[in-house]
Amino acid sequence: MFSSSFRVISANLLREVDRPGRLDLRAFWAARLRRLTPALSVLIVATVLAGLVILSPLEWKSLAQQAGASVLYLSNVLFAAQASDYFGNSIDQQPLLHKKQHLC
Repeated sequence: MFSSSFRVISANLLREVDRPGRLDLRAFWAARLRRLTPALSVLIVATVLAGLVILSPLEWKSLAQQAGASVLYLSNVLFAAQASDYFGNSIDQQPLLHKKQHLC
């Protein structure tokens, strides 16, 4: 997945460079965020709502942490920290683990 998103981002950047004027990275990344934020928001809200119904109340705090990290595009940092917790929940059982936040 990383190589395909890297390829798409690279192709988009090269297209931007080919346009007259200079490359505006702020506009480039802002466009990616505007495109991805609506879908990411729906995914997070739906997962939290489903989690409130399916998960035990004891797991709601972890779900809220995952949702907050996902909103800030920091979920990979959170999951890495949780994976090193020997007595913590199994990392593969986290509801938002397989969400992809590639900005392509």
